[in-house]
Amino acid sequence: MSDPYQRAKGGRLNFKGGALATSSKFIGKKHKKKKKKQKESAEDRPGDPDILVEADGDAEGDAAGGVDGQGIYTIDAAKKMKYEELFPVEAKKFGYDPKFKAKTVEDALDDRNKSTRRLHGTGVNGPSPHQWLLHGGNPTPRSPYEQPVLMEPKRASSDGGGNNRNKRLKRREILEKKKAVERLIGSAYSVADHLASVPRLRHYRENGLSVYLDSGRGNRLSASVRHYIQNLLKINMEEPYGPEWPEEEKIKRREMVAAEALYVFVHEINIVDENKMSLTLDDGAACEISEREKGPMIGFVHYRFLVEEELPVLYVYELQLEPRIQGKGLGKFLMQLMEFIACKNRMSAIMLTVQKSNLPAMSFYTSRLRYVVSATSPSRVDPVMLAEKSYEILCKVLDPDAKAILEDGC
Repeated sequence: MSDPYQRAKGGRLNFKGGALATSSKFIGKKHKKKKKKQKESAEDRPGDPDILVEADGDAEGDAAGGVDGQGIYTIDAAKKMKYEELFPVEAKKFGYDPKFKAKTVEDALDDRNKSTRRLHGTGVNGPSPHQWLLHGGNPTPRSPYEQPVLMEPKRASSDGGGNNRNKRLKRREILEKKKAVERLIGSAYSVADHLASVPRLRHYRENGLSVYLDSGRGNRLSASVRHYIQNLLKINMEEPYGPEWPEEEKIKRREMVAAEALYVFVHEINIVDENKMSLTLDDGAACEISEREKGPMIGFVHYRFLVEEELPVLYVYELQLEPRIQGKGLGKFLMQLMEFIACKNRMSAIMLTVQKSNLPAMSFYTSRLRYVVSATSPSRVDPVMLAEKSYEILCKVLDPDAKAILEDGC
């Protein structure tokens, strides 16, 4: 034993929890045989340092002065044993060096701490960087008896961080694409009149029809125009919608007055100079007509600029014409006008919704205008669960990159 241990003051040994070490403890009558067996086995192995021999008041410990009258061990009894005998587990785990001669108790404790640090990979002044990997981020084990868990250190990525860099670039590309789409939508809505740049498209003269087209917005509709739109919707759509019409009519009335709703109104021309009309249509000059020449409204187109599947599209909400002027090519002309507006504003496609029961409309769009059922339509999203839906979503792609998304569904 080193000198500091020999100079320690005599006293009672305290175990964890504050209990005093005693030479004997109360044993009931039922345990007398067990106590006797333990005593006999201890006498057979007097040299084993791991066994604490219980002794009576007249045992050898009393003779050595290690046990007082109350049967309690003192430092005087323990100091005769070596450190590795008193603390075999600690001496084995923490590498106690019996040859180390400490001048003070502080030096002895410091030597023990250094041994512990050497065992667990920590430096004298604090944990080493590798220590955190050895113990999962803990500088030392939680208890002296806890074995250190060796963990594989994290290895650098073989691509030098290329995966993270690619992910950041991809996220940035997605955000930039989203912002570009939002700018296109905003730019399209900023145009006050989409017909102003091409005056010739304001007029249609075919099959005995002479009409004039005008632009408008949903939040600027007059009461008379709102009333006309509601009546024409009911005349054309009540039958295709069937029992769904009362609820659908409420939805359409809300949609028609929204600020995002854009319109092309179709007016008959009452009085017009045929020579003047022919001349202006031939040379491309503007042919303005007065309110007196502008006749009653006979139809309209309701459209919006939207984002579908992260693509900017022109969505035709309504194309409604009075029954008496249907079948004269005006509907096809209006849809071609929608395609022109979509291309001019760099939209990726034109989309619209058609009731399955409206067979003439389905034939008109798919056969004559070559629209196809979109990959976003219920019948293609889930043919089993959504087959009962009463409508189809049709589309015509204007941008080749959008074909895989809106038509092929890739």
